[in-house]
Parts: sequence; C-alpha cells; structure tokens
Amino acid sequence: MAIIPEDITSIDLGALSLPSIDFGNPGANVSNAAGQLGTALQALWLRNGGGTGASVESLRAALPAVDPAPVAGARYPVLYAFGDSLSDTGNDQATTGGIVPVAPYADGNFSNGPVWVEYLAGQLGLPLPQPSLQGGGNFAFGGAQTGATTVHQETPLDLPSQLLQFRAQVQAPNPDALYTLSIGGNDMLAVAGIAGSDPASAQQAVTQAVGNVTQFVSGLADSGARNILILNVPDLGHTPDQAAAGPAQAGTASSLAAQFNQQLQQALGELEQTRQLDIDLVDTYGLLDQAATNPAAFGFANVDQPVYSGGPFPNSGGTLQATGTAQNQYLFFDTLHPTTTGHALLAGNAVQALA
Repeated sequence: MAIIPEDITSIDLGALSLPSIDFGNPGANVSNAAGQLGTALQALWLRNGGGTGASVESLRAALPAVDPAPVAGARYPVLYAFGDSLSDTGNDQATTGGIVPVAPYADGNFSNGPVWVEYLAGQLGLPLPQPSLQGGGNFAFGGAQTGATTVHQETPLDLPSQLLQFRAQVQAPNPDALYTLSIGGNDMLAVAGIAGSDPASAQQAVTQAVGNVTQFVSGLADSGARNILILNVPDLGHTPDQAAAGPAQAGTASSLAAQFNQQLQQALGELEQTRQLDIDLVDTYGLLDQAATNPAAFGFANVDQPVYSGGPFPNSGGTLQATGTAQNQYLFFDTLHPTTTGHALLAGNAVQALA
C-alpha cells in the first residue's frame, strides 16, 4: 500500500496539500511546495534563461562555492548527498569524461536545470553540493541502485560504493551534518521488467532493495550520521516511460514502488528508534500523484509528455517539445526525470519535512 496523503495531517495551502513524513512526530510536518517556486533560486534560474538546457553555472555562480568548512550559524552546517540521477550533479559527467548526460540536459544534471538537492542547499543557506569525484559532498550517481538484488548485480555506482567513497573522503564528518538520499527508482524499474514473468523474484528483489537501504543508513550512522532526509520512490506508473508501455505495465510499476515505500517506511522507523537517528522521509510518491491528477494547481500544463523525447546518452535521437521558459510548464524533462520546476517542488516539500 502506498504512503498516501490521508495517512498524514497536512495544511492546505491554496489548492495544494503535499504530504511529508517525520517518524519522530508523525503528521506534524506541512508542505508549502507551491511557495518554493517563488524562491530566489527559481527566480534566478528563470531570469538567466532557465529551461533552455544551457549550463547551470549562472545559478551556481550566484551561490556559495564549495567550502569544506561548516557554515556558521546554519542548522545543518554541511550537506552530503547520496543516491541516483535525481541527486547527481556531475558524477556521471565526470565518470564519462563529460559525455553523459549530453545536451540538452543541463550541465551535469539529469534535468533542464538545478535538481532538488541544489534547491535544498540554497534554501538552507549551504554551498551547493558539488560532485564527490571533484572533491565535493555529493556522492550520488545517475543510474545507481541500492545494491545487489535478484535482478541486479552490484556496480561501482551503487550505494555500497558511495558509502565507501564517503568514508575515504570524509574522515571526521560534522555531527550536525544533513545527509540526503534518493534511491530505489532504478531498482523498481528493473524489478518491473521481470514482475510479470517471475513474480517471486520480483517480490524478493523489493525486500532486498529495502534491506540494502537500511544497511546503507546503518552504515551512515556508524560513520556519525544523525540527521537523514530520504525521498521515497515516486509513483513510477506516472512517468512517461512506464505509461507508454500500457496500463498494465504502469500499474505494475506503481504497485512495486508502493510496496517498496511501505516496507521502507517501516524499516526506517524501526532503525530510527534503535539507532537514535532523526530520519525524515519525503513522500515523493504522493507528491507525483497529486501533481499528475491536479496539474493546474502546481502550475503545470503537461504532466504526460516529456520536454525531451530522447535520453542522456549521445545519439539518442530525441527532440525538444518546448524551449525556454515554456519547459517549466512540463512536469517531466525526459521520460523518467522531472524538470527543474518539478525539482523545485520536491525541494519545497523536503524543506518542510525538515521543519
């Protein structure tokens, strides 16, 4: 069963009611993601021609540069990011020598502009998380999965390697640092591909993926982490990628994401208590559901088709359906990844989860 808005007390801001979860105080958090669209970050991006697929350096240059020293007076003096393409700000680009993601993706991001961790850092008054392969604190890699499962052999992109890299680069983490994690979407997409032919292996893979995340969070705790913000898996059935495969496939993808999220919520709740952690779980699944069913309330004109029909690899043969700021009326930039407007909404919900 999915984590749904009815499970969470929230305050309706205009036409919006976006759920977020705080294990320590269930239902206490509210969301004002709509207001986050008016933040200085989003406005700056639009003023600088946001949505063109051009470099995000104009925005990054206007914000603090990488600084390994803690930010004095900040609630979270340092931010470390982990996960997949929702959070990657250049590790895949560094790994491939600048080849992936290719234009029209924004510089190093799997979107047309800043991704949610960049917006989040700006809102918290922190330096933008730079790629770990360039000495920064963002250890996320596009394509990453939770680790080994019945449908996936572990790769150097996955969570176990990200944790090893973090431990090698950060010898004495600040005890008040904020750790963010976006993971599980690639796992569930892989599982969705075999769920029809091998449902037993699919169910096992879901459980294994949740176990991988739990083990990773325990590893962070072993390294001194206490404040952890985690995105659950979006409703993958609403992505253009899965919707194009037909209602049955989309339904399977939605169901698997919901199962993963339900198991993850329970596992993290138990881990928070046993390890004395402060874990906030952001309901990305519910956010996407609400945006898909009531797009006008979020300022979207198109939640079904992507801005770009291609992918992040060279010679993908895609075409742009919109240019300039018109791209910001779309929820999806490609068939799987949100536009920077979608990322801003997600960041707004994340900020409220931390409130």
